[in-house]
Amino acid sequence: MDSQEAQLESRFGESPSTGSKLGWILGALLLATVAVVVVIRGLPVGGVEEQASVLPQGVDSAEFEAIAQEFRAISVKEPTKEAVLATMAKRALAKGESDKALACLSGIVCEVPRGPAARLQAAEILIERNDAVAAEGNLIACTTYAAADDMEVTGRACSWLVFLYSVELRFEERKEILEQMHQFGYASLSDSKLLHFPHLLIWNSSTARERLNDFIEQNPSDTALLIAKARFQTKVGELDEALSLLTQLRELNPSDLNVHAALLECYFEQDMQEEMQAVVTDAGAFDPTEPWLLTRMRAELLVEDAPNQAAILFRHVLANDPANPEANMGLLRTLPPESDEAAQCKSKAIVLSEIRVKLAAVQEGRTQEIQELVDMCRKAGLNEAANAFATYLPLATGNQQVSQTEAVHGDS
Repeated sequence: MDSQEAQLESRFGESPSTGSKLGWILGALLLATVAVVVVIRGLPVGGVEEQASVLPQGVDSAEFEAIAQEFRAISVKEPTKEAVLATMAKRALAKGESDKALACLSGIVCEVPRGPAARLQAAEILIERNDAVAAEGNLIACTTYAAADDMEVTGRACSWLVFLYSVELRFEERKEILEQMHQFGYASLSDSKLLHFPHLLIWNSSTARERLNDFIEQNPSDTALLIAKARFQTKVGELDEALSLLTQLRELNPSDLNVHAALLECYFEQDMQEEMQAVVTDAGAFDPTEPWLLTRMRAELLVEDAPNQAAILFRHVLANDPANPEANMGLLRTLPPESDEAAQCKSKAIVLSEIRVKLAAVQEGRTQEIQELVDMCRKAGLNEAANAFATYLPLATGNQQVSQTEAVHGDS
């Protein structure tokens, strides 16, 4: 907040920010009519009077000018369009007028200093409305234009992206965000769990599924959301429903490898190998950048007839997700039983099962549990994970914090 805004707030009272209204606890979020925010990046940056003629739809020009006059009354400096719109958005939110707030925020360009924060604020309103698609666009714009080490803006935006990607089962994209959070120092212990144990945590919790359904209500044709819905259905045994949905998605998105991967998973659960082979053929040759699930399904098909090729694919999955229990067991099935690597896989499988059970007890401030996790990681050869969790030992304070993502993701 600049000095002009500070003076205005001292006169008119500070409006609660969207962040403080939402906080970090998901709880029951309010549903409202959908408003799509367009991220505007190219509006002119002249004086307020010049820009009043290009206000976003839904922003009253008379009110805009009235607030601009308030700025002029306390400063000789001409207020920027963004400063006026930000003030209008704050006051609209204070009155519960979220549509109006979104309209104001859409007029704040990404490139200006307050732009990333405006995108974050818009995203939080949209998440409140369960509009995950529009929220994601704003969050990506925020992280693109904000300073990477800005914990308040970039860090919070990254946390929301992690939440969205967790609900939508987009683990590869989530990993990229989590790595950034760890690199710049705004990751929590819960974030470290998500980074290092994505497939030891329960991803098909009832809370996550309910939230996904809320997202789908707002964007009923979004492919990523529908893929996640089908994967939830597969996981809970609703195989006919999952197969029907994935067949439709495959027809509509024949080149989407995430659809292929989810369909393979559904067939795999029913041991339909001929159908799996047809999907693998349709998906084309192995690509190192393809979804991890697709690679693991390719490997499962090759275990009996081409174990060496299957082993290569399982190792690729483990290189990206070292604690993946299915890939570890798959690799074990391809190895000579008496080999050293097979012995390592067996030992790792035992430790991974122990980690899965103990993860829920590992919270910030619980020094003993964190130390036990570090020791188990080293025993399983998960040295990167061990080093990451070891960093929480000197900072243990007894505070037990659970992230918004963990609230829907589950621990064990």
